[in-house]
Amino acid sequence: MSGIWKPARHKYGVVTSNFVANTINQALQLYIGETVHVLEEYWPDPKTDKVTWLRGCTISNKNKKGIFPCCYIAFKECTVENEGPFETVTPVEDAVITEIIFVLREWNTRWKMLFVERKQLFQTILLVMGELAKYRTQLASSTLTREKALEQKHSAIIMMDWGNSQLGLDLVPRVEYQQADPDQLSVVEMFRIHEQSVHNCQGAWQPN
Repeated sequence: MSGIWKPARHKYGVVTSNFVANTINQALQLYIGETVHVLEEYWPDPKTDKVTWLRGCTISNKNKKGIFPCCYIAFKECTVENEGPFETVTPVEDAVITEIIFVLREWNTRWKMLFVERKQLFQTILLVMGELAKYRTQLASSTLTREKALEQKHSAIIMMDWGNSQLGLDLVPRVEYQQADPDQLSVVEMFRIHEQSVHNCQGAWQPN
């Protein structure tokens, strides 16, 4: 490569297509849905801002670094701490994706307690957790159309409301797929939002 490498301007992204690395020296194998920490970007012509290659690692394995095509990555907002050789990146993720991650962690603890007492619900919650994990991966991959992404967010929210109800957890009031801020809404608005959450868990969706 005859161009130059520069510190990355965009530090975090999601892999949008599988990248096979076995034919390229120092390349990093990537799989769709993985997240990457980008360290450097390659400029083939320093006079332009066109970037063709990136150097970095996957978030799941930071010890293995390599290069990969820029076109395989959808960049995401993130915060960077200790910028430099030992920097860390924290994604500023979509609210629904963040909530799915939190819900799966919280459900996992309570779900195990159902095995003895309510085996049927145990199996159902397991299936729903699998669906939510699938939604999270697809939403994070940025490969969905806007309409499909909104559809999946809506489905995920209904599933989370239903599961929270079944597990005795609090329902989460939301506005436009984000948790509602009580300080910004009237009592009537909060009541209507809460009613929608109750509707979600009582009849809007039922597991197959």
